[in-house]
Amino acid sequence: MSVRREKRKDPTTGTDREYWMIDFTYHHPDGRKERVRKVAPIQNKRAAERHEHELRHALHDGSYRKEQEAPPPEPKTMPTVAAFAEEFLNTYVLVNNKPSEQAAKRSIFKHHIIPTLGRLPLNRLSYEVEPFKAVLKKKNLGAKRINNVLAVISKMLHYAEERGVIERAGKVRLLKLPPSKYDFFDLDEYGRLLTAAATDPGWLTAILCAGEAGLRMGEIIALEWSDLDLGAGHLTVRHSDWFGLVGTTKGGRARTVPMTERLRHALTTQASERRGLRVFMTADGKPITRNHMKTPLWHACRRAGLREIGWHALRHTFCSHLALQGAVPKAIQELAGHTAMAITMRYMHLAPAALRDAIALLDQRTRLPVHGNHTAMK
Repeated sequence: MSVRREKRKDPTTGTDREYWMIDFTYHHPDGRKERVRKVAPIQNKRAAERHEHELRHALHDGSYRKEQEAPPPEPKTMPTVAAFAEEFLNTYVLVNNKPSEQAAKRSIFKHHIIPTLGRLPLNRLSYEVEPFKAVLKKKNLGAKRINNVLAVISKMLHYAEERGVIERAGKVRLLKLPPSKYDFFDLDEYGRLLTAAATDPGWLTAILCAGEAGLRMGEIIALEWSDLDLGAGHLTVRHSDWFGLVGTTKGGRARTVPMTERLRHALTTQASERRGLRVFMTADGKPITRNHMKTPLWHACRRAGLREIGWHALRHTFCSHLALQGAVPKAIQELAGHTAMAITMRYMHLAPAALRDAIALLDQRTRLPVHGNHTAMK
């Protein structure tokens, strides 16, 4: 093999370390043989194979010179988990994640990963994941929360491998999750909520945006009048607000949702009193915030004699009612902006009529004759 792993002494510590080595013999056209043996400049198999190909090409076209070869890389000091976590947050996470995701990852590092694993050398992290799961379980964290922590570890390890800081990321196994539960209002409860909310038309419109268009809280806050086409009767969800920072939606792409007549009427009425670029503004003309949205929905629930729910439960109500009315999964996925069909399928157990209709198709077939040894049931 021309690319392989070999053990060599670390010149600093004297301990054995494994390196990816390139070792092959090149046959020149004039019959000469030349052996090339060197440490791969980037320490992973794919990069070593790529560098070997470059060396062979250089020998073929005559551009290869031994004296120009870079010396073997000095062994790097392995960073601790805590040190590399800061680099990971300030490079990959900062560039690729939305502000809400950045905050979530910083919280996971601060409260879970760093206190337990922060002093560990990064190349030992993958070996400590299983014991770490036990530590998280002792904190009484749910399986979903534990998986969120493990997903951050996995992403950081793969980023470290891409950067050549560690040789292999290792596999981080997630916990199996039980079927997720969610709360929503049935048709009668939702009707009672709208009746109770009618005393405050502004908040009634916000409730309709969640319950009849599936908007998340941040998407309601960031909704602008330019996102609405009241004539055509649809709205486009382009942005989401997270504590004053406006970015893309959770799925990263815009979606267009047709309005119900009730939502269209509410928005048309509110448009006559518009105070700024945003649809939902305070009395003094400032955009509403998450703090503004905390209590109005609870007050409406109390007036209706209903349990208190959050804004996301109204989004669940939107998806659940679509399923109950027989909407096809693909339509629900597009309207809600789900990134994966598996998310949408959580609601489909609410549509037993769709299953009955599917089986009824079998009864609509032409009755088939009985053949062979099969006999009809008496």
